[in-house]
Amino acid sequence: MEQDLAAFLEMTSAGPLLGIGRFEQVDASVSALAERYRVTGPPTLLHWALQTLGYSALLQGGQDEAARYFDEAAGVEVPAGTLSAGKTTAARSAFRRGDRPRAFQLLRSHVTELLETDNVVAAGVVGVEFVTMMAAVGRVTEAAHVLRYLETANDFAALAARTLAGEAAAKVAAGGPIPTSPLDDRAALVYMRDALGGQPPANREPNLSGQNS
Repeated sequence: MEQDLAAFLEMTSAGPLLGIGRFEQVDASVSALAERYRVTGPPTLLHWALQTLGYSALLQGGQDEAARYFDEAAGVEVPAGTLSAGKTTAARSAFRRGDRPRAFQLLRSHVTELLETDNVVAAGVVGVEFVTMMAAVGRVTEAAHVLRYLETANDFAALAARTLAGEAAAKVAAGGPIPTSPLDDRAALVYMRDALGGQPPANREPNLSGQNS
């Protein structure tokens, strides 16, 4: 148990390390953890190790390698009620196949789980997918609010905004100034949940308090 806790803390530190470009360090340490968990489990830590390696590969431009890690992570059966990023991965896949309603449903479901379990630290990962999807369907205002959140949340989110959501950011920039009031993690999740659940008007302001409306 102590060994698993130490590994979890090591993976938690991977986000900030990715944000400052320490890819080799993350790849070496988390790959070793993934190899161990493929053999001994637990499945939840294997899932998150593979997700971490997937985002590391994606940030380095390795689309195919990232897809392999994400696919393997999605195939790991985690215990019921355990937080995973499987729905985010599935939402990305559905959106790229053109099934936008399914993509929005999956992403909103994951956002709801994060809010209910208070795992707001994962907002940055969801935010990348949200910004990409909203910009692609022309909902630039919603994309702009969450892009602003990514740029101010932490090093990993800021790097993701510049790289993984770069094309979407260009569309946002073309649509006018990015909102100046940044969201915190919970408020960003609430805003994404509400936007994915309907068609908010273009002039809608985010709920900066993070409380449900």
